[in-house]
Amino acid sequence: MTVHSDIDTAIIVFEECVNRGTSDIDSMWAAYCYLTSGILPEPEIIISHTVLELKKYIPDTRVYDKFIPAGA
Repeated sequence: MTVHSDIDTAIIVFEECVNRGTSDIDSMWAAYCYLTSGILPEPEIIISHTVLELKKYIPDTRVYDKFIPAGA
């Protein structure tokens, strides 16, 4: 970040990331890009209307109960 701007800008970005609980480098770089240019480094992906909607899946874990003896 300091190569592309200055130490004060980098400090502002890190403070913003800490306040938001961000700790991974990709998110920090995205925050830097957004705060310095107003845009994110990757364009928003627009999903085609032909993509099917995924139904909510709730697994039934009761089938595993038979493998655990009662009281174990």
